[in-house]
Amino acid sequence: MTTAPPSPTVDVPAPTSAPLTTETTEPVTTTRPSFASGVIVSAGGVLGWFEDGEWRAADLVSDVPPTEGRPFRIVGPTGEVGSAIGSEAKPGCEIIEDHVDLDLDPDPFAAFDPFSSKPIAIDADWELVPQPVTELPLDSAAYRQIVSDHLASRGFADLEPQIVQLYRVDLEGDGADEVIIVADNHGGAFFQQGVYSVVLVRKVIEDEVQMAVLHESIVAEDPEADEFAISVVARVSAIADLDDDGAMEIVLDSAYYEGAGTELWAYVDDDLGFVSALLTGCGA
Repeated sequence: MTTAPPSPTVDVPAPTSAPLTTETTEPVTTTRPSFASGVIVSAGGVLGWFEDGEWRAADLVSDVPPTEGRPFRIVGPTGEVGSAIGSEAKPGCEIIEDHVDLDLDPDPFAAFDPFSSKPIAIDADWELVPQPVTELPLDSAAYRQIVSDHLASRGFADLEPQIVQLYRVDLEGDGADEVIIVADNHGGAFFQQGVYSVVLVRKVIEDEVQMAVLHESIVAEDPEADEFAISVVARVSAIADLDDDGAMEIVLDSAYYEGAGTELWAYVDDDLGFVSALLTGCGA
């Protein structure tokens, strides 16, 4: 294996690729009801909230609704896992301007591990998981084949890919299930040749299979072509209704050498698909 030098300083969280059948829109405007709560906190900082029909990014501490002493609910990929009390919003990452963070007690992000799933916290009083999320067996031959086929379409061969997270859920409550597939072969290191990390969402609509790519990081095996390539690994941190509209969003954590980020993906409709609605993070 070839060890790459440290990456240069950047001003954005870990990058993610646009889905195959989606667009990236900021902010996402809808006709949903307005509310001033629902502040979302991730391992990467204050992600934002939904207000007046739009997702609001936490660009300034002064913009964040009051959070000191507020109860936050901790939610992971398959449901709620705890609760915490919030502090005042405060400046976060020193190397990124206008990054916002806040403390939670107890701290659900204390044990940081870029190769494991971390939950999110939200100040919300509605049903966060209106549709059940089911974990599927990680050794599913059918879904491993789907990952293998996707990698092959990118010029990467892996006949036995490793699935690390696999969930089935009807995100919109429309009777059609989505399957969320997270796969990688990192083995706990970032500087490697021949590694990948992908997050795919598969859905069948009127007998037609649709596939969205929420994250994709592929480093080829050729050390000359990718000598300085740095891989980015992703995990699903939460699947929940984060704007009180009955549909569920997907939140991804991603990490790379000396950096990490969190991104919220919202499903708009069967034509537009997923959009990247909120993004935060810190890294060198």
